[in-house]
Amino acid sequence: MEARAVARYPKKGLKINARIGFSDESAFSDKPTVRKTWAPKGKTPILKVPGGWITRSVISLITCSPEGLRPRLYFESLKGTVNANIFLAFLKSIKRLMGGRKLILIIDNLRVHKAKVVKEYVQTQKHWLTVEFLPPYAPELNPTEYVWSSRKRKDFGNATIYGSQELDRRIKESGERARRHPAVLQGFLKASTVFK
Repeated sequence: MEARAVARYPKKGLKINARIGFSDESAFSDKPTVRKTWAPKGKTPILKVPGGWITRSVISLITCSPEGLRPRLYFESLKGTVNANIFLAFLKSIKRLMGGRKLILIIDNLRVHKAKVVKEYVQTQKHWLTVEFLPPYAPELNPTEYVWSSRKRKDFGNATIYGSQELDRRIKESGERARRHPAVLQGFLKASTVFK
């Protein structure tokens, strides 16, 4: 029943000539995502990892037309976790990227997204920005979730990462690879079931 409520976003986007955007945060570390792999019988693969614990947060946005076409991916890698001020800075950078176009931003109910400083900013940006919240406990409705889960499997699966520079480079290359393939982004939009 909750999922049906999401269908109003594309209709509203058509009505006000806005792009639809989905934003989310994810985390990466130098610890690899362990995946099944091939190996000679009786020779279990050994995955060597460095002793550190380096982490990065990624905040991202997929935008598309109200029909779910022409997807674009924007992302930013950060040291530390995403807080209200970082999310606010991301919203301001989105404004520049949109270049005057209207945006219906659909986000989850993370406390950061509902912080006072974020609410105050959104109130002053109604001429271009409308913020809507996904139903609670429904990450499958957010296409951005699919972007980073696929990147973690493909680009970080069984990968040995030595140091923060290599981690930063891998995140950037992985995001750029996703960005260059609109058909893959289109698949993430369809997987979310927001667009039929």
